[in-house]
Amino acid sequence: MSDIRLYTPVEPIRGVCGISHNDRITMLGSCFTDNIGECLRRDGFDVQANPLGVLFNPASIATIMHRALASKDFTHDDLVFHDGRWRCLYLNTRYSDTDANALLERLNGDIKALGKRLASDSTWIITFGTAWVYTYKTGGYIVGNCHKIPQSYFERTRLDIDAIVETWKELCRSKHVILTVSPVRHLADGLHGNNLSKAVLHLATERIITECPSAEYFPAYEIVCDQLRDYRFYDRDLKHPSSMAIDIIYDFFSNTYFDKDTRQRAMQYRAERLKALHCTIIE
Repeated sequence: MSDIRLYTPVEPIRGVCGISHNDRITMLGSCFTDNIGECLRRDGFDVQANPLGVLFNPASIATIMHRALASKDFTHDDLVFHDGRWRCLYLNTRYSDTDANALLERLNGDIKALGKRLASDSTWIITFGTAWVYTYKTGGYIVGNCHKIPQSYFERTRLDIDAIVETWKELCRSKHVILTVSPVRHLADGLHGNNLSKAVLHLATERIITECPSAEYFPAYEIVCDQLRDYRFYDRDLKHPSSMAIDIIYDFFSNTYFDKDTRQRAMQYRAERLKALHCTIIE
């Protein structure tokens, strides 16, 4: 009988370090981070995912992490006034306000909280979404979000592999860091532009984990794009992984980083949460 294979599986891997319910975890990066973060939270892990909002490119994620770890306050010089509101372009649109002082108070409170959390974490999980970045011409810095300010105010470029590696080597030496490339497709750049961007992220990530023993790569991208490789595993927008794909990725993640006891405990947390949710609905 012939050996018929209907897909190319991603080979199982063993994590450099395991993850247990005793660990504190911070996840930063693209919207894919929120998906896996919710799975971990559901299973009883002490995890925070994108507490300051989604960030897509490695430069913006690193900038916020460095600022948080250094407990460096934002100042009025870091704000931009547009369309009747003060805005922090380093972060997403939740950080805007008609009152600059109120915005700064919220920004600095959140950045200090993130810094304390990062310092006490045992594991960071970072998801790179795109290598395409926008530099605010007036300030000369890469933004995390353009806040719907006209594109003429920005210069669009693609990050250099060496620059990503140099930025992240320092961060990846202090903790157990799991790096992953988001399988979400950024089609505004076109299919070819998206592929170029993902290639930069893959090459940079490979260099980082080669130079930093405590950093490792988790193949979320390969699971979606090579193993699943079918539009039924995408959401209706044909860009984001479906809920089924997220479950498959998380199952691979748990088999990679959880030991038997941790998996059993996670299942118990999940069952208790479902039971509590069921009781709430019935009431």
